[in-house]
Amino acid sequence: MSVKKTLIYITLSIFFLSCGNTTTPTRPAKQMPDIVLHKGLSMEEKIAPGNSLDAIALAGRIGADFIEMDTYVTKDGHIILMHSIAINETCRNASDYSIIEGGNVYCDEHNLQELREKYVLTAENPTMRRPIPTLEEALSICREERIYPYIEIKEAYFKKEDVKKLYNTAVRMLGHGNFSISSFDTWVLEYIRSFDKQIPLYRDLVQDSEFLLKNKFNYYPRYTEIDKENIEKMHKSGLLTSTWTVPKEEFDNIFALGFDGIISDDIAPNFKREYAIYNDNTDGNFNSYITDGNISDDIAYLKKDQTLTLKEYVPDSLYLGALYFTVEAKGKFAIDANGFHVERDNKYDDYKRYKFQYLFHNEKPFFKITALNDSVQIKSVWLAINKF
Repeated sequence: MSVKKTLIYITLSIFFLSCGNTTTPTRPAKQMPDIVLHKGLSMEEKIAPGNSLDAIALAGRIGADFIEMDTYVTKDGHIILMHSIAINETCRNASDYSIIEGGNVYCDEHNLQELREKYVLTAENPTMRRPIPTLEEALSICREERIYPYIEIKEAYFKKEDVKKLYNTAVRMLGHGNFSISSFDTWVLEYIRSFDKQIPLYRDLVQDSEFLLKNKFNYYPRYTEIDKENIEKMHKSGLLTSTWTVPKEEFDNIFALGFDGIISDDIAPNFKREYAIYNDNTDGNFNSYITDGNISDDIAYLKKDQTLTLKEYVPDSLYLGALYFTVEAKGKFAIDANGFHVERDNKYDDYKRYKFQYLFHNEKPFFKITALNDSVQIKSVWLAINKF
């Protein structure tokens, strides 16, 4: 575990514990939002099953500080990690790894032992075809890896005693201030707020700012349904804002809005230099790039279809890597990288910064800017490649 990561965790703990004398959560000052890995590091099930112990462990491997996890309750009252009440989409028969047939298998209609004996998580990697994990198992890895979890209590299936059990388990294993809770069920959050005035609580999808402010619930919209005024209102009242589930191609737009947290399947954790195998800032020097455009006065000028391409600095594919880049430019252009394509158009006289960071798996790093009109000017490119 890196010293830097440990210090981040300690800082989070001190911050939340220091809020004990106030009834209003205090917005932490930060330059970068918390990057929260959706269901752990699964990359939409490509690298590990979502909501699995492997996905949480992999999040720790890449230095992630935050993850999101989904919880349900079994028939005998055990809290498990699962995205849907029916396990059919995320599990297979344990005996022969066959598809579950004969109707849906619901978490709340089976005991934990039965679920764990009969079914395993769906995974391309056979070593990850493990039994459904419990909340305690998941939080144990979070504690070991110093990961702060956003715990979602799925709607309609929890009773008060289940909610209190989940809360007590998280406090016992992680301590106050080292986790947050979200839910679509308002009563769940109201109940938790009745005995914990400080814990960060997120009510999914609600746009009524007065309701959120009254109950001290943080703003938690889907990334396609953001109200910019609500972000400002929450921050003025000391509350937090997070949004889900943001695709890597939208990071620059969402980042610019000032959210405190961004939940995503493929956006990379914030840059940590200790993982970098390549780190370059042009600062007027584009020697690391190949271009058929013109470089003059420390600016790269591109006409339509001309390109600026990163030279090959990493000759082999990386099992697990991340690409970080900030492009300062104007004009209309496209950015292409590993499984990544965006088009941006800055019609203004001033340069604008476009910031992205995302994860990739079993690919060789690649980066190219293509002009889509005759007036593209690139002032600078900062680019880093991390290997995990």
